[in-house]
Amino acid sequence: MLREIHQHRFKSFLRSPSFTGDLVTRIFMGLGVLQLLVLWGLFSFFLPNILNVVLASHVSPEQLFGRFFLFYLMLDLVVRFFFQSMPALNYPHYALLPINKRKLFSSLLLSSALNVFNLAGLLLVLPFWLWYIVPELGAGSSAVWILTVIGAILTNHFLCIWIKGRIYSDRAFLPALIVAVVILMVLVSLEVLSLTAVSSFLFGQNLNDGYILPLFAVLPVLFYFLSRNDMLNSIYEIKGSIHPVKAIRTSLFSQTRGSIFLTLFEQELLLILSNKRTRKVLIGTAFFVLASFYMFNMQVNQEFMVKEFPALVLFFLYMPLGFWFISYGQFLTAWESSYFDGLVSLPISTEDYIKAKWLILAVPVTLFSLLALPLAAFKWSYLLELIAIWLLFCGPMSLIAIAAGIYNKKRLNINKASLMESEGSLGIQIIFLLLPFLLLFASIIPFGLLGSQLAGLLFWMTLGISIIITHSYWIRKLSAMLNRYKYKKLDGYRKTE
Repeated sequence: MLREIHQHRFKSFLRSPSFTGDLVTRIFMGLGVLQLLVLWGLFSFFLPNILNVVLASHVSPEQLFGRFFLFYLMLDLVVRFFFQSMPALNYPHYALLPINKRKLFSSLLLSSALNVFNLAGLLLVLPFWLWYIVPELGAGSSAVWILTVIGAILTNHFLCIWIKGRIYSDRAFLPALIVAVVILMVLVSLEVLSLTAVSSFLFGQNLNDGYILPLFAVLPVLFYFLSRNDMLNSIYEIKGSIHPVKAIRTSLFSQTRGSIFLTLFEQELLLILSNKRTRKVLIGTAFFVLASFYMFNMQVNQEFMVKEFPALVLFFLYMPLGFWFISYGQFLTAWESSYFDGLVSLPISTEDYIKAKWLILAVPVTLFSLLALPLAAFKWSYLLELIAIWLLFCGPMSLIAIAAGIYNKKRLNINKASLMESEGSLGIQIIFLLLPFLLLFASIIPFGLLGSQLAGLLFWMTLGISIIITHSYWIRKLSAMLNRYKYKKLDGYRKTE
């Protein structure tokens, strides 16, 4: 029975969009993946030399590995949290089959270990191990070394699954996790805790001597069993039940013309907070804003920006907000694809609908900009840059995102939790959104080359303010676009991939 289940999962994988597209696309995707794997493996060979050049040090490769492997594991865990899909199974299809539920979820968890993140970790470590560790430590000690590192990678895998499972089952877990991360960042910033020292202790001489092998033999098994128990407990919560969709709190029929778009905004905000994929985009943007602020706050980065390349500050402010526009903006109307036909039938003007979309883009940008406001404590010009970027995103970038979202006509499932879900994506639409995003960022470069970055910031401010002042005109234009295209959208949203 388990063999048949694995066959079902393999067939489902082969029927995914990655394998069912046109031949030319699949060939280019395959060559691109192969190139990335080769480059990643070569990067592992040259990593010690690269680190020695960057750090201007001449320590051994084993010591460099010990210093930085903990940082790799932390970065890997963060990337997994946002991009790794949870192992999923259509449980009702198997509920009545004569199969032990523990075996069912055990096979699901074990098969989930065959993923791109674990493969990337192995490709990074294996060439380094063969090139440096085996000649240095010998066959026996090097075998213990690689088993310990594989155990650390698998610990990350099952730890990520357990964390995401706890977040969805326990509402208090995410706030507690955020508080723990903030405390860790504060301790590191105050130099109370040294992550480099912790990494050297775990993955330095103790790794070479094999003392931490028992630790990373126990941890993946522990998180594996914790994840399996969470899955088993969740059966009793979802078995035979359907969670009702939250209804509109305030009737749209009772609203005045001036408040309908606010009600639409309220309902979309409820949609964002109530569904996995939209909530993950919001959390991801907040994380990138805080991470950018933390990296900027590090003394080395701060001095580099101030003295060598002040315009790099714009990158740390611009890109996290762009993450929100790219990840959320391209699906601006597709988030409602499951009930878009019902929305169209309501007595709502298209202009009010567009206003609500503009507001749902501008409000998070404003909140994220307030999160980055402490940057102004370092230098007054950073406040000017932050205001310029805020106006740019509230104005022209919102306009572009809405225009790109109007042309989306592919249905998507808002309860898929991974940011890497391809469902609902349209290649030409991403280009239509990404190209202006990059061009707007590049528009300040000529001013910087002429030695007047202030003039570039004033250009951004002027552009943003002009779009905001003339928003009524642009809303009418966008409404006309949506009215021309909405029936094609309705037809597309009724189709399932």
